[in-house]
Amino acid sequence: MNILTLRNDASVKIMKEQKFIFKEIYIQDIEKISQFLNRVFKTKKFTINYLRKLYFIDDSVIGYNVFDGEKLIAHYCVVRRTYQYKDKEYLIGWSVNTAVDKKYRGRGFFVDLAMRSYQLALKKGIVAIVGVANRNSTRLFLEKLGFEDRGMVRWNVDLLVKYEERKVFPKSISHLNKENFRFIGNLYLLFYPIIKIYSTRRFSFMSMYLTNRKKVFGLGSSLPQNCFKSNWQVITLNLQPNDSEVSCFLRDFSIDIAESDTF
Repeated sequence: MNILTLRNDASVKIMKEQKFIFKEIYIQDIEKISQFLNRVFKTKKFTINYLRKLYFIDDSVIGYNVFDGEKLIAHYCVVRRTYQYKDKEYLIGWSVNTAVDKKYRGRGFFVDLAMRSYQLALKKGIVAIVGVANRNSTRLFLEKLGFEDRGMVRWNVDLLVKYEERKVFPKSISHLNKENFRFIGNLYLLFYPIIKIYSTRRFSFMSMYLTNRKKVFGLGSSLPQNCFKSNWQVITLNLQPNDSEVSCFLRDFSIDIAESDTF
């Protein structure tokens, strides 16, 4: 499915309501974005420093804000990430934050903002949109926007497990906020050193490994998903479906949780 051919009747309705102002995401609005996201998600996570690092270092942000007058009412953002696959680099858009003010939901803002953001990303050289969706948004991404399900990031308790070979590698994971340490191709949380959040290796030994990579064999188990408030569903959207190399890249795409914005 080509994102440029997607139709959204709700967007026509939104366009007719002239009071809504669509603006690309700029650093000048960072304080409003911070306050808006913290309010919608009922958290204090989205500080100005957090957003500055995630969105505006290297000008990686792509997306839109919607204003009703001076009031920010909707937000959708992807950030540029570079991955290596078969000696070639692929520029992808990592879907990080989408939010709509409670009073404005049901008007089609989610799908409309996503489409606008993906079209803008395509113009900027992005070949695919990827992300980790929660239970509430996974269905919308799959059914409304044509994403493909690449499996779930699971809490794997590994005694000695062999995983499928990693074929796709992030060029950088400098966005991490939690303190971590690296050991023999593995990345662990500093304060919970048993939790492994990234690995380039096939074997996992005596650790809790958060990944959607498939196991080949070994001793270990995965914790039941109902133990957690939300799932981490890996999803992808090919913005260049006629490009066979991009299709192969996404076919072999797998992640560890460190590649998301969770940590």
